[in-house]
Amino acid sequence: MHAETGSARQWTTERVGEAVIEAFRVLPAIPVYSPRPSEFVSVLPGQDTSPLDVIALSEHVLGRSSPERRALLIWARSLATGGDVGGSVRQYCIERDMHRGTFDRQRKRACTRIAAELNRIGGEALAQLEALHRSAPPLADQIDRM
Repeated sequence: MHAETGSARQWTTERVGEAVIEAFRVLPAIPVYSPRPSEFVSVLPGQDTSPLDVIALSEHVLGRSSPERRALLIWARSLATGGDVGGSVRQYCIERDMHRGTFDRQRKRACTRIAAELNRIGGEALAQLEALHRSAPPLADQIDRM
């Protein structure tokens, strides 16, 4: 269940998790390039990259290589692909001799921190991410300069 405030839904740990899983589900269908870390620019004109915004925001909130962000992205990718891409969470934990409980706490902490940030900044977050997308030069301009 999602909390409501006025007409806007509040972000919850679960909602953030769902958004990150969805980002990994649609990622193969969205051709993008990344001129800067955690910035996704569509290769196709008019292609909607907004499902990927939560991935970009995760770097801003958690740090690029934080254990929490790593756990969140591995978990979401595993669920979105059925473990076919990058393996399962179980495999990841075994390879790193990590207890599954530790992994789950890191993932939940990541979702909680992202939800708190999204609730703090509200609609401003999406506006900032959209502005970031608009500020990046189109791929054709990048290629022309090569």
